[in-house]
Amino acid sequence: MSIYGTLGNILMVFGIVLIAIGIIGLHKYHDFYIRATIASLIDTAGFISVAMGLLLHHKVSFFTLKIGIIIMLMLLLNPLATHIIVRSAYLSGHGEKKEDKNA
Repeated sequence: MSIYGTLGNILMVFGIVLIAIGIIGLHKYHDFYIRATIASLIDTAGFISVAMGLLLHHKVSFFTLKIGIIIMLMLLLNPLATHIIVRSAYLSGHGEKKEDKNA
């Protein structure tokens, strides 16, 4: 296996671990808006790590061109989708949860 294949595998494993740690850390927060923001960051960072690993693993081919286009679309559309979801929740009156200070 070449150095690019090894680096690709390392990046893919790093992305999966990043997603797993992020999902575990996501349960720390109770507010919808914070959770939506964190979920968007976890999704974007983990996906880009895995996709970059695939790019390195497969070297230069038509497949890597398609993965590159998907990465660019993900970078553009993921923040937009999160913004639309959170904005619609805000406009529909979804309020923040009040933390119980006595607990």
